[in-house]
Amino acid sequence: MTKGLFPMILMMASLLATTAFGGQGAARPSDQAEFLIVEGLTVDAQGNTVIPAKADPDTKLYYRRSGKPVLAPDGRTVTAATFAAAAGTAEATCVPSGTRVELHLSGLIPDAMYRLWLILFKEPGFDLGPPPDMSNAIGEGALGERGRSGNSFKASPAGEAIITLVQPPGPMSEKLPPGFANEPAGACLVTDAFEWHVVGAFQQPDQPSGPDVGPPLFFPETAVEQFVFIFKK
Repeated sequence: MTKGLFPMILMMASLLATTAFGGQGAARPSDQAEFLIVEGLTVDAQGNTVIPAKADPDTKLYYRRSGKPVLAPDGRTVTAATFAAAAGTAEATCVPSGTRVELHLSGLIPDAMYRLWLILFKEPGFDLGPPPDMSNAIGEGALGERGRSGNSFKASPAGEAIITLVQPPGPMSEKLPPGFANEPAGACLVTDAFEWHVVGAFQQPDQPSGPDVGPPLFFPETAVEQFVFIFKK
């Protein structure tokens, strides 16, 4: 298992979707993503690994990094069935200002705040394994034009969301550990990136968020990764 920003994706998951977009100019090549539910970061009360989609639906989840219960906004512990219910579609399109990512989500934690993170990979990309291999990660950061200040959204009471963000070219908001490259996002990820992931993590109650808080790998008590979209050439 490597040490990149989101070794979380070690076995992962995802969501996302599509919505109308205005004022972006003529769209160019587009791409769709594979959706996965995060595996490897949730355990039971005894510390045993729990794969949400395969576990007893009523199993209460704990976060491997912090050892604490995985909580919904109302303070209840999230079960395997609730965690694995996330679903969605994602489409990326080249636009003059960068890469437009359209997300349409369902089965999310109701009323939860989510944040979206972007990870870039060089060829041959991310290997699910086992064991998973992130040694080809070359960049990561908050998804969207506003960085950490604009990569969040709130799920509806029904656990749904429609999100549209544009990733501009240029430096990413985070830094991978020493030994990894830290390359900027290209003019359009659809055509310039060999592989890239959009990871969704939901906020834990009474924990900080916003521009001073990065991804869960570095702030393990603040949020829990639930899904990932994988785009690959």
